[in-house]
Amino acid sequence: DSPTGRLADDVTMDIANTEFKRENWNEALDRYRDLITVYTDSPHQFDAHFLGAKSALLAYQGAQYSSEPLEQADKLLKQMVRQFPKQASERKEPIAEMLAEVKYRQAERLYDEATYRNNKQEYAAAIVYCDRILENYQDTPFAEKAQEIIDKADGKPAVPTPYLHWMTYAFPSRDKVTPLLKPTEQETAQRQATISRSRTKPQANPLDPTAGESQVRTAASTEPLKR
Repeated sequence: DSPTGRLADDVTMDIANTEFKRENWNEALDRYRDLITVYTDSPHQFDAHFLGAKSALLAYQGAQYSSEPLEQADKLLKQMVRQFPKQASERKEPIAEMLAEVKYRQAERLYDEATYRNNKQEYAAAIVYCDRILENYQDTPFAEKAQEIIDKADGKPAVPTPYLHWMTYAFPSRDKVTPLLKPTEQETAQRQATISRSRTKPQANPLDPTAGESQVRTAASTEPLKR
């Protein structure tokens, strides 16, 4: 009857498999993780890793939702290959497929964020996500799309024009609200900044002061910004 007794891992595995068959992916993942964590010497360890990773991928709902199932799948797959190399080699193809899916979904999440920022005209932020795709997910379909976003951002403002400040023109000069709506010096500098990307170095971050000279330039000058 002990929760860590000789047969307890069999019971836990049976429960996990039952939830898997019922397509209760999150519940199945939790039970497989219980077995992995509690019954470290169980002969079910490899299968728990394999089916746990599969459950996590099936539990993942997409780029608009939590990345936790994707992270769990990635962790279990890499842990499984490292701890059980012989058994993993016997299931090489399905494991490779799951690893490829994890990589695809991770790139998809970055691209989703990049397009969101790009559509909001936050071009510098969009490029940050695109750079991560080009650096870590070059072999996915999103690499080419990320490069297109970077190329089209060349010469565009780093940040969008704050539309609220156009309201200053609608108020008479004596209005006390007008001074509060006028852009600050920092906002003015940001509004004048444009994206300048070298196509030979797509991985550089235009806002990263540690990556050599900044590639954000003002409309009035092509000199690197002084930090």
